[in-house]
Amino acid sequence: MNLPAWMRSSWFKNTVTVVVTALIAFQMARMEVVRRAKREFREGEKYYRWYLEPETKKKELAGLRDAKRMSGNEYEHLMEEDMYKEAVVWWQTVGDFYYLPHSRWVDQAEDQIWKTGQEHEARGWKKGLKTGRDDLEHALMSYKAIADSFKPLHGRRPGRHLEDALKKIAELEAKGLQWP
Repeated sequence: MNLPAWMRSSWFKNTVTVVVTALIAFQMARMEVVRRAKREFREGEKYYRWYLEPETKKKELAGLRDAKRMSGNEYEHLMEEDMYKEAVVWWQTVGDFYYLPHSRWVDQAEDQIWKTGQEHEARGWKKGLKTGRDDLEHALMSYKAIADSFKPLHGRRPGRHLEDALKKIAELEAKGLQWP
C-alpha cells in the first residue's frame, strides 16, 4: 500500500504522535478521577456502616490502633465523631471534586445522600419533633449537602434530587430545625 507523500512527511508523523499521546493522557486523567471518586464513595460507605454498627467501628478502629496504623489521638477523634456526618462529607466530596467527568460514582453518592436523608427524616417524624430532632437534623444536613454539591455550576447539569432537596430544606427549616 502506497501512502501519499504528505502522510509520509515528518510533520504528519509528529502531529499523529502528539494527538495520540494527548488522547492517551486525557484518558489516563479521566480514569484517575473516576478511581478517586470510587475511593471517596467507598469511604462514605465505610463511615455509614460504622454509623449503623458502632460495635464494628470500635472493633475495626481498635485493630488499626493496635496494629500501629493509627495514632491514639486519631482513634479517640474517630470514636467521638458523628459517623453519619463523616459519611455524608465523603459522599459530598464525590459531588464536589469528581463531578466531571461524570461517572456512576457521582450519581450513587447523590442517591445515597438522598436515601439516607429520607430514612432519617422518616425516623425523626415517627419519633416526633422533640425526640426525633437528631434524625431530622441529620436529614437536613443531607439535603443541604445535595443543595451544596449537586447544583448546576460551570455548565454541569443539576443533580437528580436537587429540587426535592431544596423543598425539604425549606420544609424542615420552617419547622425550626437548623444545620449550620
